[in-house]
Amino acid sequence: LIEGAIETGSYVRPGDMGWFASPPAAAEAVIDLAGIEPGMLTLEPSVGEAAIAVLAQAEGAEITAYEIDPKRAGVASNALGIDVRVYDFLSVVPAPLYDRVVMNPPFAQRADVKHVLHAIKFLKPGGRLVSIMSAGILFRTDALTTSLRDQLDHYEALPDDSFKASGTSVRTAVVV
Repeated sequence: LIEGAIETGSYVRPGDMGWFASPPAAAEAVIDLAGIEPGMLTLEPSVGEAAIAVLAQAEGAEITAYEIDPKRAGVASNALGIDVRVYDFLSVVPAPLYDRVVMNPPFAQRADVKHVLHAIKFLKPGGRLVSIMSAGILFRTDALTTSLRDQLDHYEALPDDSFKASGTSVRTAVVV
């Protein structure tokens, strides 16, 4: 818990599983970079309460969503009008089916890096993944982070305090 608090600048109650809602501006940044067109198969592997997926759906995306927490999955199902799969995304066997992946994964202990590396395997050739991540993606030099950064086409810091309204001061970035 202490390591997570130092890394993210916030205390995560165990029942929350490290979840912080995607603020509207951050969710819009993901959708703007995703370039979703009507009919695109789009995966949201850690949908939370569907802030990003709702915007993707409004662009015409056909959404598949996973959420580990049953309560949040219920909220997302209602918001999206689809069944959200209650499952640990990291346990899902990859299949390159999706035109787009849009996401805001958990950050603690490099979970964001692990989720994005796994999610890349779900993209069709020519597909695009856009994710909110800890700003550590911009500067960390460990092998896991470096291997992901080498695969990115674009990454940029989001404004400081982008997640303040969601209860954390964690510095964040958006990656493509």
